[in-house]
Amino acid sequence: MKNTLQSSFSFLEGGGEMGERIRNYDWGKTSLGTPDKWPENLCMTVSLILNSKFPMFLWWGKDRIQFYNDAYRPSLGNNGKHPFARGQKGEDCWPEIWPTIKPLIDKVFSGESTWSENQLIPIYRNGKLEDVYWTFSYSPIKDKEGNTQGVLVICNETTRLVTYTQETLRSEQNLRNTILQSPVGMCILMGPDFIVDIANKKIYELWGTNEEMALGKPIFSFLPEARTQGFEELLNHVYHTGETYKVKGIAYALPAPRNNETVYLDLLYEAFRESNGSISGIIAVATDVTEQVLNYKKTQEAELKARMAIESADLGLFEIELESSSLKTDERFNEIFGVEKITLRKDVIPVFHPEDRDLVNMANEEAIQTGYLSVEYRIIHKDRSIHWIKSNGKVIVGENGKPEKIYGVIQDVTSLKEINQQKDDYISIVSHELKTPVTSMRINSYILLELLANADKQVVSMLKSMNYQVERLSHIIQDLTDVTRLESDKVLFRKEIFDFGLLIKENVAEIQIINQTDRIVITHLEPVTIFADKDRTGQVLTNILTNALKYSPASQKVHVSLIVKDNEAICAVKDFGNGIKKEEQEKIFERFFQVSGNKGVAASGFGLGLYISCQIIERQKGKIWVESSPGEGSTFFFSLPLMN
Repeated sequence: MKNTLQSSFSFLEGGGEMGERIRNYDWGKTSLGTPDKWPENLCMTVSLILNSKFPMFLWWGKDRIQFYNDAYRPSLGNNGKHPFARGQKGEDCWPEIWPTIKPLIDKVFSGESTWSENQLIPIYRNGKLEDVYWTFSYSPIKDKEGNTQGVLVICNETTRLVTYTQETLRSEQNLRNTILQSPVGMCILMGPDFIVDIANKKIYELWGTNEEMALGKPIFSFLPEARTQGFEELLNHVYHTGETYKVKGIAYALPAPRNNETVYLDLLYEAFRESNGSISGIIAVATDVTEQVLNYKKTQEAELKARMAIESADLGLFEIELESSSLKTDERFNEIFGVEKITLRKDVIPVFHPEDRDLVNMANEEAIQTGYLSVEYRIIHKDRSIHWIKSNGKVIVGENGKPEKIYGVIQDVTSLKEINQQKDDYISIVSHELKTPVTSMRINSYILLELLANADKQVVSMLKSMNYQVERLSHIIQDLTDVTRLESDKVLFRKEIFDFGLLIKENVAEIQIINQTDRIVITHLEPVTIFADKDRTGQVLTNILTNALKYSPASQKVHVSLIVKDNEAICAVKDFGNGIKKEEQEKIFERFFQVSGNKGVAASGFGLGLYISCQIIERQKGKIWVESSPGEGSTFFFSLPLMN
């Protein structure tokens, strides 16, 4: 006895198992409603599907409600989506492939048909996610007004066909399609003369020819130079033995019109066999890997140069595996540390000076957070001598986003430390010995200038010149003292909360009074409060402003601004002087460096002001830099982090 739906709706008749399941389904709980409310084109399409022996599938409406027939049913396998896929929303049914097929469905709903051949679309069936290959078309089902209401899928599972590639290749048509559509160079050469039977565009490009000139002709008739490069011998060997030949990165001189340009190829020559097993030709696959080979050679050259640089710099290499705490070192590392070959981080710990072990551990932990390692520490050599070591490295992050390794270098800087210490001691002694008499000279010069303010103009001028030179000498001594203290970590930074903008205003006002000028203009001040050493920050600002006044024309203003960006307060001082050459910009914050070519500006120090400023800013976790163009002036920037 026919059920109610079958008797009421003839379009639902037949269809085998799926016809019965469709008739017995409660369609009222879907967005389609009961079959009596279905549009005519849906009814006709469902009838077509149920009575077709070809695998068909249908998505309908905004919810992409699903229908399929008995011919499609086997592709769903067992313990999978059948029978629950019937009447289900597409997105709910196919979560594992929805990102892949949804764009195709949407494309069809816009009115455009699609065709895909042997496409991999994994689906859940037989109790697991399986790789399934399909050849299918997506076609729109439209209403009388031309609006797409559904997508009809006519499909065929080609998993077996794809799995057994060799059988597919023996099918001439499929083989031809494979070759012609391949992204790499492919061809079939038939017979002992290697006549071109099939070839694609990529292989023609490598040959420097075209289909008209090559198809149906022996390969060496239009590529005689390839015979002299040894390719004929290779082809003959494969043809007569059946042995597959495979080589990577073989050099090939391209024929005209490429002027014998050398390219590098990955080659695969495989015997082409008939159904009886006899060899009738050769399948050739050629992949242009010129870019990869050249990049590899460049990498080798770079590695060689890096190795030479490391050796010339007398550096030791190390590699730390963070998870296992394994340690790999080179011979120079072992020599510097005075140890035999070591394999674990713990094996090298006894070498560290006891007072510096915590320092090294903290540096490693900080490196994991920042990505970079930089630390100086002491070791106790096997001869019981103490050595200073400088380590620099970079953290390598794995695919999971977690730090995996630290690659780095070490250098024995003991001698350099001793030299710097001797220098610092000398500077400290000289600065100390000079400070008292210079201070006395400074006081006396000011007193004389006050007492003789109304004296002869020449006398006053001489006193002012003497006073300037004494002030200059005083600044030089102070700079030397600051450098010595900074480099020996004897500078104590007294941090406090203060208004950065107010500090700028105060410093600008003080400098303008001292220099008797109104050339400094505050162009923009954003309200910002920072936690830093106020006096040292003011020292940096004063140094940069003074330099800007000194190196810019008297007719030009100096602009000062303060902005907030990326959780930093950034102060900028812009002058309109001669500017700084690009090659000098990279050195301007080095010790004793002075910019060349400042016409009319006498050197007034040892080139320590910007170096000191750089040290002060960087030790407060800030940055300092310059932007400049010759003839257009310079802008000096320094930034400090905002309060958290």
